[in-house]
Amino acid sequence: MSATQYNVRLPEGTAKQIEKLIKITGMTQTQLMIVAIDRIYQSYKEKQMMQWNSEKEAYFGVTSSGKAIRVEGVEYAESQQDGVDEQTLNDPDVWENLIGDNQNVEYC
Repeated sequence: MSATQYNVRLPEGTAKQIEKLIKITGMTQTQLMIVAIDRIYQSYKEKQMMQWNSEKEAYFGVTSSGKAIRVEGVEYAESQQDGVDEQTLNDPDVWENLIGDNQNVEYC
């Protein structure tokens, strides 16, 4: 396995947090960094365009901020009939702007 070395300057508060976590967990600095980065990475969700789910009769996607979103099929179809272009229809970030104003669009 290849490895890459990173040299960073940390704020004093962060350095103290690292030292405390090393004492609490018994991990090395390297192990602590690997775990921390892995946890952040695992929680990140990449933006996913809207996709139809026939069982739930709705479109589902993931916004740029990682939030899962659901749009009722009827709402999507009405927007399509109103002439909204496909790129806009399939963008979960566009639909996210309607949450709270439209009961057919929600986080899930």
